Amino acid sequence: TFMANQQPVTVESVSSTVARVRWCDWRPAQGLTLLDYEVRATPVRVQDGSVVTAQFEHRYCGGFLEHEVPNLLPFTSYVFSVQARYPHVGSRFW
Repeated sequence: TFMANQQPVTVESVSSTVARVRWCDWRPAQGLTLLDYEVRATPVRVQDGSVVTAQFEHRYCGGFLEHEVPNLLPFTSYVFSVQARYPHVGSRFW
């Protein structure tokens, strides 16, 4: 089950191959506290490489989250996105 919610995502360069992505923690439905997150970096030009993802489980606490996405290609432009789902509800496919 995915949560349909669009919020701003900010990205900063940590190194030539690592980006730090920051976003507001999604509020889960009442009675649920765990969320699975996927942070995705998609190259602007397909020929520039493949999609890079970082996935992790998080217990809701509000505020902002940060996560680093490693293994990026230097001198490559990416579009970053964040998806959230419940870890034990619905499909396991992103």
